[in-house]
Amino acid sequence: MAFDEQEWIRQTSSDTIQAELTETVSQLLNGYTFNTAIIVNTASECGFTPQYEGLQHLFLKHRGEGLYVIGQPSNNFGGQEPGADPQIKAFCTGRYGVTFPLLPKADVVGDSATELFKALAEATGQEPKWNFHKYVVTKDKIYSFSHFQAINEEFETLLTGTLP
Repeated sequence: MAFDEQEWIRQTSSDTIQAELTETVSQLLNGYTFNTAIIVNTASECGFTPQYEGLQHLFLKHRGEGLYVIGQPSNNFGGQEPGADPQIKAFCTGRYGVTFPLLPKADVVGDSATELFKALAEATGQEPKWNFHKYVVTKDKIYSFSHFQAINEEFETLLTGTLP
């Protein structure tokens, strides 16, 4: 699927929300300095699961520039993440070589969503509608991409524009 200009334009307008999210992401990364973080809800049994490969590629290629990927396993959509955290990690590392951080499995929508995903939805006006919804958090803006946004050269080019 081609890049959707409207998706890229959706961003936070609240400096307070931006500051809180930047701090939260920094804490999730154990204080590592980041320039751009991709936060994505994931599932092991989804048709979009091969996106792990592209996310890992971006992480390895651009980590030195301050790009981080944070995976949030969730069973919210179609019951496609039924496993426990150790099974999820084993699948991701074994099948896709994932080395980026994976958070403990949790809800990403509704009242039971994690505080992080509630804040991301509030900031962008978009809650995930399926697995592999991507939020791109920079020091200045937050962007939202649907699960259809492929991890391809076009997406990588957009991301590298947020890096130093």
